[in-house]
Amino acid sequence: MFETLSIASTILLVIVLLVLLFLLFRGSRSEAFVRLGKELAVLQENAERLERSLRDELARSREEAGSNSSQNRKELSGSLSSFADGLRGQMMDVSSLQKNQLEIFSDEIKHLAQATEQRLDKMRETVEGRLKSLQDENSRKLEQMRVRRGGLMRSCTQRLSNDSVNHSSW
Repeated sequence: MFETLSIASTILLVIVLLVLLFLLFRGSRSEAFVRLGKELAVLQENAERLERSLRDELARSREEAGSNSSQNRKELSGSLSSFADGLRGQMMDVSSLQKNQLEIFSDEIKHLAQATEQRLDKMRETVEGRLKSLQDENSRKLEQMRVRRGGLMRSCTQRLSNDSVNHSSW
């Protein structure tokens, strides 16, 4: 930016010099030299003032740019910090929610395990009861079969003895 202004002021100076030279050759020479000298002095003064003002403006621009970048860094740092805090909070919420859900799931599993255990105990009791009744019934039937077999054996033995007595009497 400074270079552009320097070039512009140099071009302006050259134009003014050309105009002064034109005026110089047009009028009387001594008077033209005096006017030319005065104009050159004013021009030089204006150029120096312009140069100082440009330097001051550039310095202020640099300071302002530095201040702006520092402020931007602070804002960015604050935004990132805020974002990190928000993210941390959301992660804590998610973690808490997952913990609660896992506790509920764990309780449900415990209840299911207890219910299953109770059902298995009832089934075991039912099976043991049926087995006991089958054993009792089988024992009763075996006893009946023994009694019947005993009766049959006695009747067979009596018949055989009666038959042998009857055969010997022939």
